[in-house]
Formats: sequence, C-alpha cells, structure tokens
Amino acid sequence: MNQESLVSVVILHYGHPKVTAECLDALFAQHHQNIEILLIDNHSPNGLADYPQVSDERVRLIRTEENMGYAAGNNVGIRESRGDFMVIINNDVILPPQWISLMLKAWPSDQWGLISSCITKYGSEDVLQYGGFTEVSEMTGRNHILHAGTSWSPSEEVRETPYAHGSAMMVSRAALSAAGPISEHYFLQYEELDWSAEIRKQGFKVGVYWGINAPHYGSLTLGKDSTDKWYYYHRGRLIFQRRWLPLWKKPLFFGYYFFLAVPKEIISHLAQRKFGHLNAWWQAMRWHLSHLSRLPDRSGSR
Repeated sequence: MNQESLVSVVILHYGHPKVTAECLDALFAQHHQNIEILLIDNHSPNGLADYPQVSDERVRLIRTEENMGYAAGNNVGIRESRGDFMVIINNDVILPPQWISLMLKAWPSDQWGLISSCITKYGSEDVLQYGGFTEVSEMTGRNHILHAGTSWSPSEEVRETPYAHGSAMMVSRAALSAAGPISEHYFLQYEELDWSAEIRKQGFKVGVYWGINAPHYGSLTLGKDSTDKWYYYHRGRLIFQRRWLPLWKKPLFFGYYFFLAVPKEIISHLAQRKFGHLNAWWQAMRWHLSHLSRLPDRSGSR
C-alpha cells in the first residue's frame, strides 16, 4: 500500500546552491517516482537561478521573505504538502535512489509516526553520523547520538528511538495531523527533538531504519564550532527543558546548568580564548531573560 503513496519532499535551502542542486538530482533519480518536491528558498544569500534543476517541473520553488530558521522554514513546505508521507531532508543530504521506496517498504505499521534512516558521512558512506538518540537528560538537558563514528552494518530493522534526526526523516500524515508541524519556538537546534517528543506524546512511535543510509555533508550552514551554532544550541537547550520538564523538576536542571555546567564551560572557553563563544552564550541567556514569562510563538534569528 505504501509503495503507491504520494510522498512530499521538503528541502530547506540556505546557502550552497551547488549542493542543493546535487540534492535535487538525487531526488529525480529516486525509484519511487510518485513524489512532489517543495524547495524552500529560506531567503538565502546564494541564489538558485543558475541551476536548471530548480526549473524542473517536478520542483515547486517557494521563496520566503526572511530567513525563518529550520522549523518555520520547513513548516512552509509542510503546510503546502499533499502527500500521505512527508520527507524532510537537509539540502546537504544526497539520498540513494532507493531511499524513499525502502523507507516506505520498511514502515512497520500505523503505530509509527516518524522514522529516520541511518545518517552517514558523505564520501565515507560506511561511517555513521547517526544511528539513534538517547533521551534528553532531565538534569543536564543534553543527549547523545548513538553509534556515531562506527561502521554502518545495514539490517532490515526499524529500531525505536526517542528522537528522529532532522537531516533525513519521514513522517506519516496521521502523525503530522495529530502532532502538528514543527514547533517554531526554535530557530535552530533541538527542534527535531521537540517534534519527536510531540509525536510520541500523541501515541506514535519514533524510529530509525537501518536498511538504508542518507549521506550527509554536515555543518555547511553554521560550521562545526561557530559562535552562531553555540548560541542556538544553548538557546534551544533551555527552550526544550522549559517546554518539556515538569515544573517540580526544573529546579534540578537549572541548578545543574547554572552552578555546574556553565562555570565549567566559561573556564574552558577562557582557557581557549574563545571569547566569541562566551558572548554567544550570554546573548542566549539574554534572550531567555527577555522571554521569562512566555516563549514567543516563533523565535527569530540571533
């Protein structure tokens, strides 16, 4: 039944148009051809006009008037989608031709709402970047990627995991209808964890399928250790805990965060002379101080 389904593919473009064109070429080559492609130009400074893939009749290009971030940007496409399933992929993910068809074939039952494939390093497709997540710790507000850096051994198993990976994930229409789109409380960082938590709250399972990989360039937009990435990480970490922790558990987290984690990070960054990272952390704290009573419906950029 799933093999005949219309699949909506949402790609958020911000920078690196050549990579986005490569991502589109991989979608054109998919064995499952009943797809619609919604390409969201998230007010990118790097245009797509020079790339013929964008003018293909299979692509619907939607331009935003501002950089809306990951959550709100993808939601533009999600709200326009018509498919029974939706695929959310980063523009720096190059899907193998059988990716959509195998994901549909592997979908265990209607109980499952959101499934990622394994994520591997582009150019080293046997090296895992993602094979599942641990739960976000109530005390630290952090979690860990499972199997990162290990060799990918394909299997037909769909393993339950707390959170899908936002680089390459498929969601059912039923789960989307129940949980709604991605929370726009976030601009970047933690948004796919939040969406996974909401989908689980609605009674669906979240998983990772080990039978196919999604090669991923990784960290092209923000960089691996940029101050922007640090800012959104800390802002998202506190948003997630504010949204999901029971009231009586919040003192434990905030006590740990401000009296143990933050002093340790300040000392580390001072020792490494990463003053920009310290400023980014302070800006994230100022953002929360200005939204103490209520989180905004949609978070803006830094």
